[in-house]
Amino acid sequence: MPASSLFCCCGDKKATSNAITDEPVNSGLRKNHTKPENGTKAGKETANPESSPKPDDPRIPLNERQKFLLIKNWKGISRRAKETGANLFVTLLSEHEELWQYFHFDSSKESNKWDMLNDEKIQNHGEAVMKLLDTVICKVNEPDEMIRLLTDQGKQHAIKKNFKPELFKVVEDPLFYSIKLILDERYTDNMDNIYRVIMTLVLDTLVESCRAEQERQLPIIDKETMATTRIAKPFKDRIYTIPNGLCMARIALTPYVGYLVVTEAYTPACIIFTMAGFTDWLDGFIARKWPSQRSLFGSIIDPVADKFLVSVLFVTLTYSALIPWPLTALVLLRDVSLITGGFVKRYQLMKPPITLQRFFDPSVDAVRVLPTLMSKINTTLQLSLVAFSLLAPVFDFVDHPALTLLCAATAYTTIHSGFQYVGGNAMRRVKASNK
Repeated sequence: MPASSLFCCCGDKKATSNAITDEPVNSGLRKNHTKPENGTKAGKETANPESSPKPDDPRIPLNERQKFLLIKNWKGISRRAKETGANLFVTLLSEHEELWQYFHFDSSKESNKWDMLNDEKIQNHGEAVMKLLDTVICKVNEPDEMIRLLTDQGKQHAIKKNFKPELFKVVEDPLFYSIKLILDERYTDNMDNIYRVIMTLVLDTLVESCRAEQERQLPIIDKETMATTRIAKPFKDRIYTIPNGLCMARIALTPYVGYLVVTEAYTPACIIFTMAGFTDWLDGFIARKWPSQRSLFGSIIDPVADKFLVSVLFVTLTYSALIPWPLTALVLLRDVSLITGGFVKRYQLMKPPITLQRFFDPSVDAVRVLPTLMSKINTTLQLSLVAFSLLAPVFDFVDHPALTLLCAATAYTTIHSGFQYVGGNAMRRVKASNK
C-alpha cells in the first residue's frame, strides 16, 4: 500500500466518538481563524512581535519560544490523531468532491458525514497523515530533517496521476478547523498565529517539491532527433517489508495446515491456524502504524493469503467430514464467480486501449469492489466455522447442533453476498488511469 501522505495516504475509541460528534463537520459552522485585532484576547502566551527574538533559522520563521509553544500545544493533537485526521478528511472531501478520485475509502461522495466519520479507512488514513505532521512538527528544531521529510512527501505525490501541486493548499482550512475543534480553548490567538506560520511552511514546501519533481519528469525534446524522451523515476514498490513477509509465511504454512487436518493432527493444526490469525492482525497493524511498511504488493497479497488459507481449510475439513461438502462447494463457487465477474466487469468498463499489461496493472483502476456488510458478516462466519470445526474433534463436540446452525448461517450469507456482487451492488467504477 502507498506510503502515508496528505492525499493518498490513536486515541481510545470512546474519546474518538465523542470528539468527532461534538460539532458537525460543516464549513458553514466553522469559525474564521483570522489574526486578532489589537485588544482581543490573546492569552498569556501572546507576545509583542517587535520585541520577540528573531528566528535562529530563516527557513523556519519561529523563535525558540514559539517552537516550544508549538511542540507543547501540538501534544493535544498528537494524543487524538485519529479523530483529528477523521474530521480533517471528512471536511476536506465534503467541500472538495473532486478529491475522491485520489482515495479508495469504503465511503463515497454519496455517503453522509456520519458514515464517513465511522469509515475505518478514513480514520486510519487521517491518523497516518496526522502522525506524519506530528513527525514534522517534532523536527521543528532540526530544519534540515524537517524539510527533507516534507520534500520526500511532495515528490511522492508528483508520480500520482493527474495530481496538481496546488491541491495541497485546499487542506489548509479543513486542517485548521480540525485542530481548533480538538484543542478548543487551548487554541489561543497566539497559537493560531504560530500554527499559520508553520503550516504555511509545510504546505509551501510540499507544493514546491511536488512541482519541481513533476517538472523534472516532463517530456524533453531532443532538438537534433526531434525525439521525445521522458525522464521519470520508475515506480518502485516496497516488496521486502515485514507485513509482506508475514503474508508470505501464511501462504507457505497453509499447505502444511491442510496436511495436518487430512492426517487428523487437529491440535497442531489449531495452533498454526491461531498463529496465522495473529499474523493477519499483526501485518495490518504494522502497515497502519508505520507508513514505510505499506506497499501496493501488500494490499494485493494480504487478501490472497487469507482466501487461500480459508479455502484450503474448507476443502481439507470437508475431506475429514467436519464440514459438509455442499457448503464447501458453495463457498468455492462464490469465490470463483466473484473473481470471474470482477475480470468481466473490469473488461467492460476499461477504456481502450485494453492490453494485457494495462488489464493487470492495479494502478489502472477501471472498477473497484467494495465489501458489503453482508460480505463482512460472511467472512466472519466462515472464519468462525473453520475455527470451531478444527476445535470440534479436539474438545469432542463434532455433532453439536451449534455447528449445524453455524453452517446454515454461513451458507445463507454466502448466497446473499454472492448475489450482491453478481448484481453489481458492490462494484463501483473508478476514474480510469491514462496509462
